[in-house]
Amino acid sequence: LLAMAMFVLVVDTSFMNVSISAVVEDLNATVSGVQSAIALEALVSASFILIGSKIGDLYGRKLAYILGLLGYAIAMFIFGLATRFWMLFVARTFSGVLSSAAMPTAMAYISDNLPEDKRGGAMGQLGASVGLGVVLGPLLGGFLSSDSLSLPFFVGSGLALFSLLLVFIFL
Repeated sequence: LLAMAMFVLVVDTSFMNVSISAVVEDLNATVSGVQSAIALEALVSASFILIGSKIGDLYGRKLAYILGLLGYAIAMFIFGLATRFWMLFVARTFSGVLSSAAMPTAMAYISDNLPEDKRGGAMGQLGASVGLGVVLGPLLGGFLSSDSLSLPFFVGSGLALFSLLLVFIFL
């Protein structure tokens, strides 16, 4: 379940990489501006990852994970609605801040709730889902964005909400 949610977070992030030219055209942006927005999300996420982890420590892993997934779903939806380049920056920043809680919380949840002999396998599954998301994201993003730039991000938002529902029910 955690691996599926991590897959969704990673695959959505890589949608943008194959959509750079469409974003430049549709939002009247520059290539370097779009690349900056992509880098901004990574920078913001890395900057807030310790805070996201601490939120999980203070308020519970499940709550932190749910907030991370919900924030990511909202950010992807905002990106799908973007008609101006500044909206892209807002969505990517929002995504980086809130989704930063997901990765450390997932790993901590595994460590807290699985016996020692099962942790390695669960961490491996988590890592494999991230790798799979990196590989499949550009493929899915290219396919989905062939008709509409917004479609991959609306699909990604829906997948994140579906993952959120499963986490809320089963975790």
